[in-house]
Amino acid sequence: MNSLLIVLTIALVSLAAVPIARVWRSRVAALAAGALAAFGLLVLSFQLLGIVAAATGRPAITAGSALGVAAMLCAASWGIVWRRVRSRSEEVPAADEPRLRKGRPEGGGRHDRPHTALIVVLIVCGVFLAIAVSSGLSGPPRDWDVLTYHLPRTASWLLHGDLGVYGSTGAFYPSNAELPILALFLTGSDRLVPIVQLPFALLAALALYGIGRKFGTSVASASVAVLVFLTAPIVLFQTTIAKNDLVVTGLVLSFTFFLLRSLDSAVDGRGRVREIAAAGLALGLALGTKYSILPFVAVAVPLVLVFHALAAEEPGRSSFRRALGSTGILVAAMAIPSLFWFVRNMALAGNPIEPLSMGIGHWAASAGLGQEFQFVPSRAFWWVFPMMDRHIDSTYSGGAGFGAAFAALALPGVVLCAKRG
Repeated sequence: MNSLLIVLTIALVSLAAVPIARVWRSRVAALAAGALAAFGLLVLSFQLLGIVAAATGRPAITAGSALGVAAMLCAASWGIVWRRVRSRSEEVPAADEPRLRKGRPEGGGRHDRPHTALIVVLIVCGVFLAIAVSSGLSGPPRDWDVLTYHLPRTASWLLHGDLGVYGSTGAFYPSNAELPILALFLTGSDRLVPIVQLPFALLAALALYGIGRKFGTSVASASVAVLVFLTAPIVLFQTTIAKNDLVVTGLVLSFTFFLLRSLDSAVDGRGRVREIAAAGLALGLALGTKYSILPFVAVAVPLVLVFHALAAEEPGRSSFRRALGSTGILVAAMAIPSLFWFVRNMALAGNPIEPLSMGIGHWAASAGLGQEFQFVPSRAFWWVFPMMDRHIDSTYSGGAGFGAAFAALALPGVVLCAKRG
């Protein structure tokens, strides 16, 4: 019975994301926004139940309650967002959405064959999915981090019916990535837990394709980037481990994609709000997933302000105010999926980012380079990692190994993109 309730819960949050995705006319942006919205609504469902449990002191997280909250969010999405989608005026298709004309994208050359490139991508994605799913389902959850704190933390929530802090290592960490695991645990089985990161690998690939198209690359070139990403061993093996690195990767790439869209001169005021809100949602979901994103956020927020000020057609005081408004929207959107964890930690430990200190220097120290040196023969070679492609214990794992395709194509690709710009 619980399995059916959780299936319905996931179906409802996915259905609730449809009106949100329909705001975007670009297929790539709509898919990315829909995926972000579905994940965000699932996160929000459990966070609301966590608030109820904390306020009442009673267990509130069950398969039935999760379904009830998801149903309310779905009704709100269709009742509010869908009405606005239907009534909005017609918009110009986005620049990253090629219009096919006689088999060619608008502005494409003779050698730009989108059909062939996309067919190859679909084939590789199919192989990638088959390998990841079969490998992930071939055994129980594994990996030191997973068995030490990712799953014990989630199991504690399951037992107590809340999102409190219990004795496992890393109990104070932000945990958006563990909430889908909690949903799977509510079915009574951990069978699907090893492939919980798989959807985020696909989201990362989609965002990477969109970024390539925003930089003006052809469909074929953007597809090559997707192929290199999906065939990198570090990505493939992470899809079979219930960690959160690929979750953050997909979210950060989505943030970058929507930020680039928000800077497009063809985007009007309402469209800019929409794009920056999506970027903020992606970054907020990442901020509520992993502490190592803190230095990135500390740099990204002021850069968004600078980028939007520089992107204004008529620089001046008014353009700075608009840029400040865009940054405010970004921060507000970031807070929605991440604030719960920091408020919880503040209430329980007096420190929103427990066990870290509030000093920025401590953030940097906690994400130092010491661990990374194991992937290269000596420290002098760290600057060319991952081109060295050294893997640990003579085998690829979720911790290292980017593969020959990355080493061969990554640097030439960066040079070609720079020349294109």
